[in-house]
Parts: sequence; C-alpha cells; structure tokens
Amino acid sequence: MNRILSFLLLAVTALSGWALNEERAEEIRNDDTMVYGEGTGETQSEADKNALNDLMSKISVNVKSQYASRMESMSHNGEISESSSMRMVIDTYSQGHLNNTQSLIISRAPNAHVMRYISRDEINAMFTARQDKAVIYTQEAQKALEHLKLGSALRYYYWSLTLVKSLQYPDKAVYTDSEGQQHFLIVWLPQQIEDVMSNITVKVTEHSETDATLFFTYEDQPIKEVDFTFYNGNSWTTLNSVKNGMAHIELRPGVEVNNLKIRYEYEYTAQSGMDNEVEGVLNIFDPVFFQSAEIALAGDATTWKEAVSKKAFQQQVATIKEAKTSTLDEVDGRKPYQKAMEQVELAVLRGKYDEARDLFTDDGWEMMDQLLHFGRAKMLSKQSYGFYDLGENRVVCRSLVMTFSFPNNNRTFTEDVTFTFNADKKIEAVSFGLGADANDDIFNRAIANDGTRIWSEASVLALTTFLENYKTAFALKKTRLSRGRI
Repeated sequence: MNRILSFLLLAVTALSGWALNEERAEEIRNDDTMVYGEGTGETQSEADKNALNDLMSKISVNVKSQYASRMESMSHNGEISESSSMRMVIDTYSQGHLNNTQSLIISRAPNAHVMRYISRDEINAMFTARQDKAVIYTQEAQKALEHLKLGSALRYYYWSLTLVKSLQYPDKAVYTDSEGQQHFLIVWLPQQIEDVMSNITVKVTEHSETDATLFFTYEDQPIKEVDFTFYNGNSWTTLNSVKNGMAHIELRPGVEVNNLKIRYEYEYTAQSGMDNEVEGVLNIFDPVFFQSAEIALAGDATTWKEAVSKKAFQQQVATIKEAKTSTLDEVDGRKPYQKAMEQVELAVLRGKYDEARDLFTDDGWEMMDQLLHFGRAKMLSKQSYGFYDLGENRVVCRSLVMTFSFPNNNRTFTEDVTFTFNADKKIEAVSFGLGADANDDIFNRAIANDGTRIWSEASVLALTTFLENYKTAFALKKTRLSRGRI
C-alpha cells in the first residue's frame, strides 16, 4: 500500500513539474523581451538541436529588417534569399553566444519537446561583442603598421572589415584612433587597406633568367614582413614572404622580371582558423577586391640597384643607431672567417653542400644538414657579413640570407642564418636569426638611457645566440613532426 502511494505521489509530482515547465514556456512565448525556438524529436538531443535551429531562424527574421549590410556580397551557389543570407550571418555567431542560450524541457522522450530562448538584450550584446572584436583587430593592425609589419596589418584590417560587415548595424561601427579621431570602420577600413598597398614600392635588386631578388619598401622604409604571389607566365604562385625588405623568387623560363605582376595577400583565409568567428564570416562573404593589391613591375632593374642598395644601407644605419648597437665591435682578423663563409656560399649556390663539409664540426654539420633539408634552400644575392666575439675564442657570423620553400606548403619565406665558429675556426652551430624587433629589444636593454652599458657585449651576443638556437631547434622539430618523423 505504501509503495502504491509513493508511486502515485511521484507521478503527481512529475506531472506537476511538466505542467510548470509548460506554463513557463507559455510565459516566454508571450514575453516581447525574449526570442525563443522550439523543437521536437524522438530524443532530447534531437529536440534540443531542432529548438536551437528554430531559435536561430527566428533571430535571423527578427534582425533581417534592421540589417544594413549589403546582401549581394554574400557568397552563394545559385539564388539566395535575403532571409537565408541573414541566417548565414547569424550562424557565424553560434560557436560562442548562441550555444549559451537557456533551455527548457517541456516533455521527455520518446516525444521530447525542448525550448531554447534568449533575451533581446543578449542578442544586442552578441553584436556588440563582435564589434568590439573588430575594433581590437583594427588596433592590432595599426600597431603592426607602425612596426612595418604590413602582412599582419593587412590581415587584421581585412579581418576587421569582414567582421564589421556581419554586424547588425555595420554603418555605426566606430574606431577611435590614438589622436582621438573617430572613423566609421565600414568606410575607413577599405581606404586603409588600399592606402597601405598603394604605398608599397617594389624594386628588383638582382635578377637572372631563373631567379630575382626583390626589395620592398613602405614610405621609403624596408618592410619587415608582407606576403605576395606573382604571375609566373602560367599561373599565380604560392605565397612568398618578405623579410626585412628582401624576397627571393624563382622565375619560369621566358618570364620578364621587368614586367612581373605581383599580388599582395590580405585575406589570409588559411590562417583564419585561429578565430572561429573570422573563419565563419570569411566563408560566407565574397572576397573584396582592392585595385592596389595587384601591381606590375616596370623599368630597368639595373638602374634601380644602386638607389635601392643605398636606401637599404641608410635604413640599416638608422636601425643600428636606434638600437644602440654601434658599440659592438667586430673581431680582429676576420679574414679566415670571411673565407670560410665564402666557401659556404659557393657550396650552397652550386647545390654541392659536401664541398663545405670540412668547415664544420660534426655537430655543426648535423645542424647545417638539417637546415638545408628543412625546406628547399636557396641563397639570396651575395651578402656582407659581420663577425663578433662571443667569448671563449668563439665568433658568431651574421648572417647568410636564404629562402626556404616546401613541397607540401603554399608559401616561401626568407631567413637570416647565423654561424658560430669555435676556437679552431670551425663552424660549430648554425641557426635562424632573430627578427629585427627581437634584436632591437635585446640591444636596447643592454644600454641605459644615459649611454652606460648594462650588459656586456659578450652577454648580449650570448643571449641572442641562445634564442636563435632555440628558435631553430623549435622550427626543425616542428617540421619533423609535420612530416611524421621525430
């Protein structure tokens, strides 16, 4: 008898609970401050999924009439309605905000019924959060531009623009710069992208029938990094990277370097996976074409070389002065080191690496061999070297500029390669050089504002060499892992 009473009590309680849930659902349906979706299914999971889908559709309809972005810019296959365009935009928010909506179980399986709901204030906050992200990308782009990292600047400008286009009110998105001036992003960002690319100058410093070295500047200063492709007479190439103004390209037979077409990268779709929102909006909007993204080289490369070299030298001097590295003196008796580096150059240029084997220790040759097989290695034009005392009769050489490309990758990049000589004048270590910013930071910290030295020259070079070796070890390990080798 007690069991029967207990069962009846539980049944009444359950029915009362479902009745309360149904009552709560009806309150939400009649609440103008809420947007809801409902779904049914044989399982609770299926019903919940259908409820979320219904909610997103209703948000799309709710927002559509106020949505100011150009629907014709949406990517699509065939005809697409304005409602479905809006739904595609709303879908890009689902990874974050919409999955955190509240749910209400109205009935359980096998006739499951679920409601998903969200307040209109939270929907507005969803758009505000995306606008804030667009502003943050714009700020990062400005910082990158100040440091002449044009590839990063273009990427962040473009990603910000794409996010702005997906806002409920894109025309109202505003960015305030460091001088307090306000800019409407939907108008200002395309202008910035065009302005940056139109102020890039490309010169040919050296070329042959099979390759060429290009020098990139922005407002007469060498660009620290930017990516580009070029037309090789048959198709557009994979990405090529500029480092400290320089880039090396390989030419197909018959391609005239003086008429070369270059196209700057700014979409960076392959890198957008780091941000699900950016990746989502890039996939639904058609790419924006910028007229200044594509240029054609023209003129006599021979007449450019002297002016370009002079500009590069002036910039190098300015950087050295700014970094306060002028107190670093080169070693006495550089002749044997210079001769060794010239032999390394010749071996790399000829592709006969073993000809330089006797210049290395066993450890040094192992590092050199790994580096040469890190990617397809090619040396840029002949470089001038600096040789600096590392202490304990060791000397570091800076640097040999090389390009690396990979058969399974879509880019070519440039690296400064440094060499460390032991007391026997044998190369004991080979590594990728640090970037200009990292070098400047180390050298600036070595000297106080009043000009007194905080760190010794040996300490500065030891720290730089350690970081370069660490960078190289990480890069080589990452490459081995990507190839399935430890």
